[in-house]
Amino acid sequence: MLALRSGAPIVPIGISNTDRVWPKGRFVPRPGGHATMRVGRAFRLADELPAGLDRKAAKKAATDLIMRRIASLVDERHRGAYASNVSAESPTPAMPEPGPAFEAEPPDTA
Repeated sequence: MLALRSGAPIVPIGISNTDRVWPKGRFVPRPGGHATMRVGRAFRLADELPAGLDRKAAKKAATDLIMRRIASLVDERHRGAYASNVSAESPTPAMPEPGPAFEAEPPDTA
C-alpha cells in the first residue's frame, strides 16, 4: 500500500446517492437528482496505526481504518460491512465530525 510506504496523507471522500442520480443501465442521469460528496479530514496512516505491525497486519489495519473513515462520510445505506463499526465508534480528535456536505446541483438543461 503506497500510503503506508510513503507516509502520504489520505483524504477520505464519501459519495452517496449516485445510484439514484444515474441508475445502472440508464444511458443518461435522471434530471433533478443530486449526489452528496463529503470530504473528511486528512490523516497519515503512520500516525493512526500501532507501531510494530508486520506488513500483512499493517495492510489489513490500514484498509479497515480507511474504510471506516469513508463509511463515516456516506449515508448509512452505503456503509455495507462497515455500518456496525461506524455506529459503535465515537469520533476521536484525529477524526472530527464530518463537515457540511457539498451538494452539487445538476446543470440546467434548458
